[in-house]
Amino acid sequence: MHSALKDRAIESINSLIVHLESSKVLRDIVREGQVGDDKLRGLDRAAFASHDWKSLDHCLVVTRLYAIFEHFCHEVLTEHLRFIEQNVLYRDLAKPTKKKHREGVSKILQRIEGPRFAHIDLVTLIAEFQNGLSGKGYKLDPAIMLQHEHNLRLNELNNLMAECGIENLASWVEAHPLVINYMIESGREGTSALSHLDDLVSFRNKAAHFGIVIDELLSDTVLADYCGFFIALVSAIAEKVCHVDLEILLLHSKARVLGDVTEIFQKPQACVALVKGDIRCNDNLFVLSNKRCFLASVENIMIDDQDAPAISYNDFDDVGLKLSHFPSKGSKLITLL
Repeated sequence: MHSALKDRAIESINSLIVHLESSKVLRDIVREGQVGDDKLRGLDRAAFASHDWKSLDHCLVVTRLYAIFEHFCHEVLTEHLRFIEQNVLYRDLAKPTKKKHREGVSKILQRIEGPRFAHIDLVTLIAEFQNGLSGKGYKLDPAIMLQHEHNLRLNELNNLMAECGIENLASWVEAHPLVINYMIESGREGTSALSHLDDLVSFRNKAAHFGIVIDELLSDTVLADYCGFFIALVSAIAEKVCHVDLEILLLHSKARVLGDVTEIFQKPQACVALVKGDIRCNDNLFVLSNKRCFLASVENIMIDDQDAPAISYNDFDDVGLKLSHFPSKGSKLITLL
């Protein structure tokens, strides 16, 4: 769930890293006078070395990076809202979600003639709201649910997610292994995701609104590091939304826990799980823990140190598994029904 949106966002972020690398190579070639292509001979060495060229890369990356991030958040929440409509009765929605929806409908009714909500049909809006109240099918329009007045700093995003039924996003992000690993590998151990995102949003706002001269330019290395942070961030957010959706499917008997990972082996990247039910090679299973939630393919099954194409257990028993993504001890293995 939501992996396509995550992958598309990461692909867009990686393109920024490629741009930074390409731009640096081109600047170095021109600045050092090593241009061999006639099409590049006319490039101004001084211009490539100037503050304006560095400012251009800085502004491009910080503004584009935030745009990718905000768009991803809106898209993953839109998918989640569609999921909610199909799996949760209106009366069973979380209180913050119903409150946001009621207030959003009220706001639109007051501003329906304005350009922001011109695409919304008033009759349909009221009918869908009434349907929800009467226990029928309803619609949580993103135009209602995803309104926010400020940039999506972590606290703002945490509140927006909570209004859509996804609680405690900020604490999930701060404890997520991918985010923690990023902080360690980039030399920022002890830095919070909240402050790091705040810094990027501030750089983005200065780039967009503070005129021609940008007084603090980030180096190519720091800009690339921010890209790495956002890759970890969108991955953590996608997993949190997936976690919430899986819990809903389990509650409504649309998914089932096959078992738990009881042992892990780092070197072969394999595990032992106590399971009940059917598992085949190439099956896709959700791996759910208190810090991770991802889809993994079953690459290998072993029973008594022998490869097996499948297992079928009527009672809980141990099985060796190698998954496409390494689980942590205690993770639950879940299949959709």
